[in-house]
Amino acid sequence: MKKILMVMLVSMLFISCNVFAEENLENNAISYDESNVTVLRRASERVVNSNLTPGGVSWHQAFKRNTRIYIRNDSGEPVSVTLRKNGRFYTSFIAYSGSTTEDFNDTGVGYFSLDFSSSSGNLSGVVSVRISDNEF
Repeated sequence: MKKILMVMLVSMLFISCNVFAEENLENNAISYDESNVTVLRRASERVVNSNLTPGGVSWHQAFKRNTRIYIRNDSGEPVSVTLRKNGRFYTSFIAYSGSTTEDFNDTGVGYFSLDFSSSSGNLSGVVSVRISDNEF
């Protein structure tokens, strides 16, 4: 008789543990309203990805944005880079077999262009321009 009583008590103990575990799972369930989900756009977009050419590259920015310009010079001689923005221009040089990354914050709206030149006219390398709503 004691054995039967003991088996019944142990069985009831296991059943009650399963019931409590099941209740805890239901209480901790995570739910959300799909109408409140916001899709964020990419932090930046590449507007130029090209080889260095004498004609250069250009792009238009419709909103005030931050701009990152990456240039790699593989030509074996210094390259002159001219950035033009709405009629103004800025010139710099990249040493042979070198690269540079320049970040410009709040560059504004308008047309931009990059022109490249070297003393021999030979250009080799890549240019990439990214624009972003966030600072780089």
